[in-house]
Amino acid sequence: MADIDIWLAPANVSDETLDRERELLDDEERARAARFRFRADRARSIVARATLRRLLGRYLSRDPRDLRFTAGPAGKPELAGRELHFNVSHSHDRVAIAVTTHIQDGEVIVDFTQSDRQAKGAINATLGVAWSASFNAILHMTDPSIPRNSGCFRPIKVIAPKGSVVNVDFPAPSVGGNTETHPRIAYTVVGALSQARPDRAFATDAGTHCNFLFGGVDSRSGDYYVCYDFLSAGWGGRAFADGNNAVNCINGNCRMVPTEVFEVRYPYLVEEMKLVPDGGGPGEHRGGLGVTKR
Repeated sequence: MADIDIWLAPANVSDETLDRERELLDDEERARAARFRFRADRARSIVARATLRRLLGRYLSRDPRDLRFTAGPAGKPELAGRELHFNVSHSHDRVAIAVTTHIQDGEVIVDFTQSDRQAKGAINATLGVAWSASFNAILHMTDPSIPRNSGCFRPIKVIAPKGSVVNVDFPAPSVGGNTETHPRIAYTVVGALSQARPDRAFATDAGTHCNFLFGGVDSRSGDYYVCYDFLSAGWGGRAFADGNNAVNCINGNCRMVPTEVFEVRYPYLVEEMKLVPDGGGPGEHRGGLGVTKR
């Protein structure tokens, strides 16, 4: 098994930092970043590639500017000499980079040491979420016939510093750590392992359970009511098939509330609930379709 290092970097940086990061890129990378219309998208592109160059330079003891990349079968960057396997992912103001380095005594080590400190907002994950998200991804990418017992999990090790965004410490909030952060952790690990198992890899889903919580007093009966509603999303395409339509995210185990049940139990009417046409994007194997509800 491989040792996987996962690195997270903020993409919301100052103009001065962005100019400095741009200097590490080659002409093609600069041109690609310049094609983005909005600054936030340009910044993510620049920071992702600059951080990748800096990290790989450290692993290989080479000048980051001297690294040369080629495009893999799915268009993902690869080192020209394939000295290391890696994957890059980014979402909003964060960039995640996973690097597969070497085999170590048959263990899979997922190291979050370089993760950000815990956030003020409610996106922090507990240690249990960091472990379960790592397990989730690795089990998706390995043999599905492996029994789910203690021996299955024993070779997997997770390093998550206390007080970080992947191991929250009191009093920082963590309510969204499972529904929002777990999918992002899991898909970062999937991306890292995709270099070794492209046949089992798949693109990300929506990355959110679209939590909708509401409550009040039903004017029809005078009773209190409360609801924790989910919306399902489309899963990413696979090497051999489209993604699934309208299912929970990678760590979900809940079904959608049927419209008939929703309208009977709560004082609301659902005007529309349907699959989003063409929501999975074009391609030989498309993403699955998400759901809209109003």
